[in-house]
Amino acid sequence: MKRALLLWVLAVCGILHANAQSQTVTGKVTDAVDGSPLPGVTITLKGTSKGAVTSPDGTYQLTAELNSTLVFSFVGYESKEIKLTEGGKLNVALKTDNKKLDEVVVTALGIKRDKRILSYTTQEVKGDVLTQSKETNFLNGLQGHVAGVQITNNTGMAGSGARILIRGASSLTGENQPLFVIDGVPIDNNQNPAGTDDPLEVGGSTPNRGIDIDPNIIESINILRGASATALYGSHAAGGAVIITTKSGSGVKGGKGVRVSIASSLSFDDPILPKFQTKYAQGTGGVFYDGSLAEQTSQSWGPRIDTLKVNGAPVKTYNPRKDFFQTGITTDNSISAAGNTEMSNYLLSFSSLKQNGIVPHTDYLRNSFYASFTTKLTDKFTATVNINYINSSNNRLPEGNNSGYLWGVYNAPVTWDIKPVFDSLGNQRVFRAGLNNPLWSTQNSRLKLGLERFIPNVTLNYTPVKWLTLTERIGADYYQDTRDYHEAIGSITRTQGALYNEQYTYKSINHDFFAQFHKQLASKFDLSVMLGNNIQAISSQDNFQSANGLDVENFYNISNSGSISNSANALLRRRVSVYGQAVLDYNRMLTLTVTGRNDWSSTLPIANRSFFYPSVSGAFIFSELKGLKGSKALTFGKLRAAYTAIGNDAGAYQTSTVFYKASVGDGLGGTITVPFNNKNAFAINNVEGKSDLKSESIKEFEVGLETKWLDNRIGLEIDYYRKKSTNLIFTTPVSASTGFNSSIINAGDIRNNGVEVTLDLTPIRTKDFTWNIHVNWAQNKGEIKELYPGVSEIQTGGFVSPGIYLIQGHSFGSIKGTAFERDAKGRKLVDENGYYIPNPIDTIIGETTPKWIGGLSTDLIYKNFTLSVTMDKRQGGDIMNLDQYYMTTAGVSPVTLNREGTTVLKGVTEDGKENTKPIATNQAYYRGKGAGAFETFVQDGSFFKLRNVTLAYSFGQKVLGHSPIKNATFSLTGRNLYIHAPHFTGSDPELGLYGASSNAQGFYNYVTPSSRSYNATLKLTF
Repeated sequence: MKRALLLWVLAVCGILHANAQSQTVTGKVTDAVDGSPLPGVTITLKGTSKGAVTSPDGTYQLTAELNSTLVFSFVGYESKEIKLTEGGKLNVALKTDNKKLDEVVVTALGIKRDKRILSYTTQEVKGDVLTQSKETNFLNGLQGHVAGVQITNNTGMAGSGARILIRGASSLTGENQPLFVIDGVPIDNNQNPAGTDDPLEVGGSTPNRGIDIDPNIIESINILRGASATALYGSHAAGGAVIITTKSGSGVKGGKGVRVSIASSLSFDDPILPKFQTKYAQGTGGVFYDGSLAEQTSQSWGPRIDTLKVNGAPVKTYNPRKDFFQTGITTDNSISAAGNTEMSNYLLSFSSLKQNGIVPHTDYLRNSFYASFTTKLTDKFTATVNINYINSSNNRLPEGNNSGYLWGVYNAPVTWDIKPVFDSLGNQRVFRAGLNNPLWSTQNSRLKLGLERFIPNVTLNYTPVKWLTLTERIGADYYQDTRDYHEAIGSITRTQGALYNEQYTYKSINHDFFAQFHKQLASKFDLSVMLGNNIQAISSQDNFQSANGLDVENFYNISNSGSISNSANALLRRRVSVYGQAVLDYNRMLTLTVTGRNDWSSTLPIANRSFFYPSVSGAFIFSELKGLKGSKALTFGKLRAAYTAIGNDAGAYQTSTVFYKASVGDGLGGTITVPFNNKNAFAINNVEGKSDLKSESIKEFEVGLETKWLDNRIGLEIDYYRKKSTNLIFTTPVSASTGFNSSIINAGDIRNNGVEVTLDLTPIRTKDFTWNIHVNWAQNKGEIKELYPGVSEIQTGGFVSPGIYLIQGHSFGSIKGTAFERDAKGRKLVDENGYYIPNPIDTIIGETTPKWIGGLSTDLIYKNFTLSVTMDKRQGGDIMNLDQYYMTTAGVSPVTLNREGTTVLKGVTEDGKENTKPIATNQAYYRGKGAGAFETFVQDGSFFKLRNVTLAYSFGQKVLGHSPIKNATFSLTGRNLYIHAPHFTGSDPELGLYGASSNAQGFYNYVTPSSRSYNATLKLTF
């Protein structure tokens, strides 16, 4: 009995001793200056991986033993260590660390650097900004956030592509978009056209390959705008670089099992349509046409609807646009699991996005799987493996001038019912000849894209000694993109139907090996040196089969035709490089950076394959000067300057003249398909290759100022750059006596100079309320100084008239077309009848480059509520609005409502007198005599957009209590809530017919309209 009692007493004492040693600690971490809560502060038990992270309201809870040391750390703040002497409540205030004013950013080759000592400009956007935007294509989520970066969405079609341009165009016909890099490995972002159709006529655009990247896996994006920032990439990044860093499990703190995050969102998309007149009926010359087989016309120049009766009753009216378009629905669901130990971390993610478009029977589906695993194999050796697999499908309709679908929707008269598709005899119901019913097109004319993409990479880091790190990285980008198009038998445009099958395969393998040396030479000197080698091989294969005329209905197989054409195109290019960079820092005040890279490109002739790029830049942190250091007003100040020479190598096979599969015109506007009568035909290309081709040359000078004021409440950055592009590669016409129509040459000169301004403000920062503002503004002035002797212009898109041209002495992208005659003062000339006199020679009627672009984003955070707003502005940039041209001539545009009166055209007669002669604003006026020149339909593309508004609420621990849910956030988002484009009459001035890979921008012709979206999202973390 005594023995049992003794054991019981010992057990109780042990329990009491254990409870005395292990204590629950709660508290709140705040800013030492204003007392505002700090979410995301890491609290660890010193010497272990255990700990916690503060919630959005700055609170935390953990269990620790007495006399253990708690370490509180947060980016931009001084770490704090506190020895735990008792349990209960422990509130901590952290001070700003002036030595960590600027975060570590990811730069070229995936190397992390302290932004403080960088001698070039860079701007980072966090992944949360992208997911908050609710954009299918992550590029669109960057709109309005980065200075000097112009991003345009090509179309409102489900799965639409986007184009990004940094600091203007540097190449006439080459690639002007930036290099895309994910976790140190370059990936493809091209927008590969489908089939052989010109987008102008029927093809429309396809997605850029950046759409494959799931925004949910992006940790951050760093935009390298200047040549000095991208010097290590050489010719890869002549247009800048978009550095994508994906998420990992390293952010999971505490070492307690697995962090699971689930997010689900639902969006509704409403089309944003141009305006239409509803006052006049279908017809011509005031005579009503009912749209029946005997009375068809594309015109709405009939009688007034309010006076029109059919069979004694008022004529019925409809809304063809409303009856065609639908509310788009997008769902985006994702789940991820992440965790870490002292030696490893991992993250697994799966997401599924389904976008049902605003056009019936169009959709975009993307399933994405991502895995990241990092482990320390030894104290000196670390391995990281990232795998990204994407599977997507995209059902689209052709867009463009002869697409039928939008022509029939926008120009449909309000007295014609778009439904039903067929009449009682089984014939298509159309309001004009030669055009399919738009609803028939959605069901029977389809372009289906299917993609499988695999992006793996492996990075090995070995640090044999403290001052040396060796990095080996190999990555790949492989995808197969299938395109299946069919147009059913019974089509009015192709009565026997048509189809094509295309399979495009892309493969890129990239290898980098580099060594980084870091030594402190003396008490105030610090030296970093990096030497490396890069090898990249890119190959692609495009297999295309088309059939013109099908034998069996609804059987869309290439064998279902007696007229089949095949083509195959293959590409292989390699680039080998060596590079180096040295950074010398003096006393964290002066930094000198010298970079060099030499490329050997297979696309250039042997004698010219090697080309070297130097770069030198410096930074002076003047806030470290005596008298300024420690200033309460100026927290940080830096001046920097850089000069860099980079280049842009040639496209594949431009150094030789190749053969191509011939096509034969039948003399009647058609084409005889080859092979014909079992005979194939090939012809030598009429474009002569250049055997002594050289790389393009780009030289850029840049200066910048970075300042932070009042304890980081104000941040101002100003950059000025001047860029000169010479030795440009393009095709120019040559004399027919050479045996060719044109030849590839090195010539030309493009100049770009501009200013970029970034302003960050925190007007209010208190315990419960914080207000952050980010403003950016940029202006780029570009000019094509010179092309080639005897060549003053190059066409890049559009019709011959109107078209998009690159013209010597003008900015990049001029609109050329018909115009009216003017006198020496620029006044329009009017003839004796009161009409404008047409100019017999096409002339420049617009410039597509905007004068400036800017954006503003703001976050208002009150306790657990966050209101985020993004808006942006584009000033200038002309658009050739062919939709308005066709809608005006067809009589459906609101500008034709004044069709029963008169007007006096503003202008002068040939003798210089002001015009006073009135003319009738009738059908003839709108169809040519008064508004017939294309210059009438060039519109100013200036706009202001309320691009994104998000209201989010984070449920704190007080609400979630002891539930397994560690964090929950619910948000409501509106996208494109307001667009003010006072001079543009289309859906959205950002849209355009030509895709991301084209240099022909500003051409607007029957592209799917943009949409206004409303979204709800719930995110849970366990």
